[in-house]
Amino acid sequence: MIAYGNGTPFLGSFPARDAVPSSDWWPDWFDWFEPAPAPRVSLSYYTAGEIVTVAAKRFTLGKSIGKGSYGQVWAATDETGMAVAIKDFSCGVGPGILPDASQQRARFEVEVMQRLIQDPEEMRGGNGRPEMSAPRIIAHQFWPMGAAVPQTAFICRIVMTRRPGRPLGTWLDSRYERHVPALMAGEDELQRFNLSFFTAASAAREMIAQLAPTFERLNSDIAYHRDVNARNLLVHSPLDGSPEDNNGALPVDVNHLEFTILDFGSSTDARAWLGSSEGSWQVENPTGDARYWGPASWIRFLHGAQALAETSLLSQYTRRLDIFALAVCTLELLMKLHNVDFPSEACIRNLDESRTTELQFAQRVQRARMSWGDYWAFAVGSFDRLSEYSRLACAGDQANALQVWHGLRTGSIPELLGQKLNELGQDLHYLAEVCAHTPGGSIGRSWVQVGATLGALLDMVHFNGALEWQEVMQRVGASSLPVALPEARCVKPVRSEAAKLRARFQKAKEQKRVALQGDVFGLLGMCHGRSRSRSASMPGVVKKHHKAKRIVAI
Repeated sequence: MIAYGNGTPFLGSFPARDAVPSSDWWPDWFDWFEPAPAPRVSLSYYTAGEIVTVAAKRFTLGKSIGKGSYGQVWAATDETGMAVAIKDFSCGVGPGILPDASQQRARFEVEVMQRLIQDPEEMRGGNGRPEMSAPRIIAHQFWPMGAAVPQTAFICRIVMTRRPGRPLGTWLDSRYERHVPALMAGEDELQRFNLSFFTAASAAREMIAQLAPTFERLNSDIAYHRDVNARNLLVHSPLDGSPEDNNGALPVDVNHLEFTILDFGSSTDARAWLGSSEGSWQVENPTGDARYWGPASWIRFLHGAQALAETSLLSQYTRRLDIFALAVCTLELLMKLHNVDFPSEACIRNLDESRTTELQFAQRVQRARMSWGDYWAFAVGSFDRLSEYSRLACAGDQANALQVWHGLRTGSIPELLGQKLNELGQDLHYLAEVCAHTPGGSIGRSWVQVGATLGALLDMVHFNGALEWQEVMQRVGASSLPVALPEARCVKPVRSEAAKLRARFQKAKEQKRVALQGDVFGLLGMCHGRSRSRSASMPGVVKKHHKAKRIVAI
């Protein structure tokens, strides 16, 4: 990020972004360092099928599967045929190396992954162990670049298990563009709209249930990720593209979605982060994708640590960065998977009076979707303005960069973001209350679970949220995903397993129609009045003053 987090624009040389413990702190077994001549600068100079050696282990290189600002990720296989991924990047100080890509930062990324999953069995769960939804590190190595002494620039390669799936953002965009299927026999627009929301919310529950145990371990005493976004989350849907995958944006069976958290390169030591010296929230600047920043991150970035310390948002920034960002990712999934149009006027005119409560529920879902759209549009717009500032600063256009910076500082981004979150929170609160008192559901999913998930999401984005990861896990319940199989080899999937999954889907599809009929919305009327009174008592917009500026929290 090209700015100081103290309200001062940054137009000079760039400091290192993060501080981690000195190299003296690492145990002898932590690093594999090879002082031999460096390999070719990047794996992009290699071709598929070539052998790459990392820490004395041989891997057959495949195609590139990801690229970012700091490096590139390649598919590969080990000598047994197991699928792996190789992250290839440069670090230290040298031409073409980003200022915050320090060797210490690269070493700390390795350490985080090693501590997160120390035993391969932890990737599969079982025996009382929660499953870790992250890659397991297999090997890593640093090579010095060039012959200069002392060495300041290095090539780093990290080999890890390859998790299945695509980036969440890419997957959601592809599904959102799908055409909504025709109405099923006996189904009308209102019923389809509400059931679409139910399925999308069930997918949101599955996402939190799978990822929360990994974040609980990560944040407990290892690190804060600080760059949770839709590019750093993978989602795998086994039946994507199959003949059965004909339900529009909604996946065929949300119980079989598999989620993964990636890229720990922006992580910072958990204990240091909560301190007051190097590596703490007071010293380190905000980082990551600003679309997933909350009001607290924007205050810290635009106005500095002291301004944040004088607001009620301090806890959101110091302890709940990853919680907030995962909630935003989950809301993004919920709203994009639920892409069914609101019922037409003709449908509404022909509704029987007995279905008034169903219509009221759908109207509040639509209102929540609009509130999310307002929030997300503002978050993306703020990110775009920040990107423009960074572009101008990098290009050396100081006059225009300062003008954009002034606009960011005076644009009330934290206040407006907080107001839009508050509006979204009101809608989530209402829907959570209604769903929590609605019977029915489908195989493995219920409206009560949906209500608990929406309530958890509300707490996760609220300025005064109190749920820790363990409590979030208890709220949403355990993942429906079966215990994972051993790490995959590069072989074709077993046809019989795919057939079983398709058969299960067809059976569930029929049973869902029956389970969700009748009085699914029978208690909506009772909950409607109750939730109105409770919504009125929700924490509203809280205003605090700092140097004549209002800091507004949701």
